[in-house]
Amino acid sequence: PDIILMDVNMTGVNGFEACKNIRQSSGGNYVQILMVTGLEDPESIRKAFEAGADGFITKPLNLEILSQRIYYTLRAGKAFRELHISESLLTKAQKLAKIGHWQADLRTGDFFCSPESLTLLNLNIQKNIITINEFLKSVIFEDKLRVKEMLENAIDTKIALSIEYQITDNKASIKHILNQSDI
Repeated sequence: PDIILMDVNMTGVNGFEACKNIRQSSGGNYVQILMVTGLEDPESIRKAFEAGADGFITKPLNLEILSQRIYYTLRAGKAFRELHISESLLTKAQKLAKIGHWQADLRTGDFFCSPESLTLLNLNIQKNIITINEFLKSVIFEDKLRVKEMLENAIDTKIALSIEYQITDNKASIKHILNQSDI
């Protein structure tokens, strides 16, 4: 379904648990879930959103407000699905072209790396947010300090970066990397 209207108080499993179960099911990330309930305390609202609800509306229902919430929730769900499709196509295109992208968080220094960036850098890491040291893990020893200093300088000064370096994998084969960034 495109949308589910669910009460918190139901026979058997409560709405919070049902919402969690839907989110964990195949395709459960894409259905929009509006919790409809007589509970309007902050704790219930927090629980609904933690369970994965996209919206919360209290009883007694005002049909005009309900219809507007449904319309808005469906529109947000459509945008979410379109974004997911776009991200999937970008991932496929990067894999075919053997290019990746990364982004540095200027406050923390953490790097978000696309799956293809992790592959190109020979990083066998299951997460997309990594530290600068993890980012530099496969850079050959002779290039590591230079690359680290240039990355840190680009982050500190917020200037664009273009740097060539070499990386190695477990089999000691060498790859040449051109890393370009734009602030």
